[in-house]
Amino acid sequence: NEDKLRAERMKFALELMYNADNIYIAYGKKGISIKINKAQVKNADLLNEMEDFWEGEGVTKKVSAQGVIYRFTA
Repeated sequence: NEDKLRAERMKFALELMYNADNIYIAYGKKGISIKINKAQVKNADLLNEMEDFWEGEGVTKKVSAQGVIYRFTA
């Protein structure tokens, strides 16, 4: 499935940009989320570049006390 492949690619990219306890994909009824527990940015330049690209593709970002969530509709 194309959406699952997109999520796997995003997860792989996020692993290069964040130090985290855990990065995982959560599949919901309306969309797919990539969740990053206890996120610490390790490559800010690359992260900013990718976030700009993903924003153009409809990905939203939410930051909470637990970590960061990137989400897109499937």
